[in-house]
Amino acid sequence: MPRNARLQAFEVGIDPAHASFLHRFFNDASLEDTYGKQFRGASAGEIDGEKWPMTRVMREFDQPDIAFTEQPYGLQLTTLRPMTDKLTHVRITNALFPNTFVIPLSETMTITQMHVPVDDTHTYWYAVFTSFADPVNKDAMRNQRLEAVSLPDYIPKSGRHNNWGFNPEEQMTRTFLGMGEDDINVHDQWACESMGAIQNRTREHLGTSDKVIIANRRMLAKAIDDVAAGALPPGFAKAEVANTRLGPDTVDGIAPAQDWPTWSRHTMQAKRDGAPWDASTPHAP
Repeated sequence: MPRNARLQAFEVGIDPAHASFLHRFFNDASLEDTYGKQFRGASAGEIDGEKWPMTRVMREFDQPDIAFTEQPYGLQLTTLRPMTDKLTHVRITNALFPNTFVIPLSETMTITQMHVPVDDTHTYWYAVFTSFADPVNKDAMRNQRLEAVSLPDYIPKSGRHNNWGFNPEEQMTRTFLGMGEDDINVHDQWACESMGAIQNRTREHLGTSDKVIIANRRMLAKAIDDVAAGALPPGFAKAEVANTRLGPDTVDGIAPAQDWPTWSRHTMQAKRDGAPWDASTPHAP
């Protein structure tokens, strides 16, 4: 099995449990100025008429129920955080085999993140934002992220050389990780890089919350065997389906506990139906 930086970065991204810890904020920001800021915006739905910031959900309900289903493109991941007897928080994301995942940024925007290997110890990290409402504000999205990198190569300013910007005072008072509040990509970067360029996985002790990582590794191992035998791996863009394959979509919201699957389907479909561009699909996601 390949053991490289691309796989480490991908596994951090698809892990549904990590957000409650790596991106744990002790205080919630105002919902008035959260455009493009991951986990700072509100989840879809309400509790007693109140919008909840994603940060509050991730902080207060940090032991989610994680499930996955195999799809032609890879894995669809469902993470449930029971909140009350009547309400549960639902987060549906997707792992597109072998190196892309799709996650929600807000009620109307998704992030498609790709990890493209350069060699065994380096990977490019691309993000594509898709808006189902107004056009993406490119300047706002880009300017938020420019402060964390050096141009022209977009090399992160934080890293092992400066302990990823670790601030002990911040860790005690504002964030679980203590590595900044404005750019959560640094949190993921630390998780990828701090284990070393190629992690020794023979010393791991994976648990229940790692079930998605285990499933992805099994899929990867099977794909390697399939390709060696002349078969195609999952997600391969076959010519006969390339022009019809759309999605997959995501959701992050507060749903009726007893009927969250129906709520999720309706929420995703309503988002597509309300888009100013053709985001229709022939069937429910």
